[in-house]
Amino acid sequence: LSQRVKDFDIEDFYELRRNGTILLGRFVRGRVRYVLAQDAPFYLSVFREGRFTKLERAIATAVERMGKGTYLEIAEEIGMPSSMMREAFDSLDRKGYLLRGFDEAEHWSSRNVYTLCKIEPAAKGAFAKVAAHFLRGHGPITSAQVASFMRVDERVARAALAELGAVVIKVGLERVEMYLLASDLEELEAGHADEGEEQIRILSLYDPFLSDRWPEIVATYGEGWIYPVALGDNLVGMIESWLMAGAVEVRDIQLRNSSYLGGVVDAMARSMSFYNMLGIDILRVRSALGTEVAALGDDQKAEFLSRGFHESNGMMVHGRLVTDCHDAEAVLSILFRSQSLEGANGLTC
Repeated sequence: LSQRVKDFDIEDFYELRRNGTILLGRFVRGRVRYVLAQDAPFYLSVFREGRFTKLERAIATAVERMGKGTYLEIAEEIGMPSSMMREAFDSLDRKGYLLRGFDEAEHWSSRNVYTLCKIEPAAKGAFAKVAAHFLRGHGPITSAQVASFMRVDERVARAALAELGAVVIKVGLERVEMYLLASDLEELEAGHADEGEEQIRILSLYDPFLSDRWPEIVATYGEGWIYPVALGDNLVGMIESWLMAGAVEVRDIQLRNSSYLGGVVDAMARSMSFYNMLGIDILRVRSALGTEVAALGDDQKAEFLSRGFHESNGMMVHGRLVTDCHDAEAVLSILFRSQSLEGANGLTC
């Protein structure tokens, strides 16, 4: 969201979660996704599955009676060991009958607080609405891709695309028939003014741009948790990045050409605007181009240092840092002086 929404502000997002404008639940193929409350009926109409079992109904009744609760609180409410309730609870969740409440922060480590989803599925236009959202995020795409996403027959997908007025275009040497929103086609045909040199982008594995690039990613970088690096339409590398206590730590940077390093450093610095909203100020890099930071060449280190990084403890570090260094003798001298001990009883340094 932060990469795709102009001037994204985490406090605005929190307010939208707080007032119910944005909901969080298993709205799409049993996967947890953020959805606008006004769009939730359409997603439930397309993706909600099955009926309640006896135990699932008991869980739903308990959640409704409680208003909200954690998994353990719900298990206690119905008087069942939490381990025995897990399968039925997860099934109820995947079917789209539970929402995740807002707990003043969306940290992955916080416990989910569940409420019952009382939203009624939309009666009409659901497939066209969901297809339009999918097309806007992933187009151009084939009708088979739309059918696979919505888990329907391809004829149903084509009907939904026709209902929303999607435009058919021919793509590639094989002239594959694909669909695009009319507004997107107009923008493509209008072209773009020269915006200068393209910037390197660091993407999530779930970015729509990468939806058909997974075989290439896995073949090149394996199946680890990485962030692919793109320049224009090309994948040019990856970074391994983790959110640590108070810092973002980049453990590896792999690039097809070392000349991209400066662009990647710029992209990492841009990404920190989001983490700054979470109170995280420090970005540190441990390894790049297959070697530890300390062993990088002067030209490669310069790509970091010229952009405000500091070399410290075998890492390149960026952010709000205290860079002054003092030797032990000076520190002890200040300590003794502050305690009125310097020069007294032979206590000197």
